[in-house]
Amino acid sequence: FASHAVAIYADGVEVDACTLHAAGRNGCGVVVTGAGVRSRVSACTISECGGGGVLLAYGVGPVEIAYSTLRGNAWSGVGAFSGASAVIQACDIRDNCMYAVGVARDVHVTMRDQAGLEKNGLGGLHRYLAPPLHPQMSLQSR
Repeated sequence: FASHAVAIYADGVEVDACTLHAAGRNGCGVVVTGAGVRSRVSACTISECGGGGVLLAYGVGPVEIAYSTLRGNAWSGVGAFSGASAVIQACDIRDNCMYAVGVARDVHVTMRDQAGLEKNGLGGLHRYLAPPLHPQMSLQSR
């Protein structure tokens, strides 16, 4: 069982100007769960988590992640399961063990004004079960 720093289960929750760390194996900084749940993470530093920085469960979103730093997490900076959607704006996503952004094949992710997606262990952007995409592309399903 993982202990997450913040778990969002309700629509419209905003996490603003926080420093988050989730100790322990698989603990994420922010987990958003619940079909159609929309939320916003803004101006946060999420680092050194045993899991991912921000993890979007099946069917959530859109979730906005803006002006935040996601660094040094054991998984990806942002991860998303099937059916989720996110807007990632002006975030610094570096030094995570897996990807800056790793998403399932049918996830919709829009990237805007990215500060950096470098130095992640396995790469910048990755769509599971599909080829890697160019950082300037919207990750719209095919």
